[in-house]
Amino acid sequence: MPNPEENTRLIELTSRAASINKELLKEEEELITAIKENSETGRLERISDKINSLIRKENLFVGALSAVLKKFKQK
Repeated sequence: MPNPEENTRLIELTSRAASINKELLKEEEELITAIKENSETGRLERISDKINSLIRKENLFVGALSAVLKKFKQK
């Protein structure tokens, strides 16, 4: 069982991943809207690049969360 300090770290990592996920959903909705509006390719590429960046960022936090959980298992 994680100690209070470890619990705080888990909560921070999970909250950050959830926050990024919300931002990711917003960008994906924006991309759908842009496609429906027949927006220029440059705009679609910018939104797509931002989505890719957010996915990488979210994966970093999820990976860190997994690493912390793995430490708990080893104790």
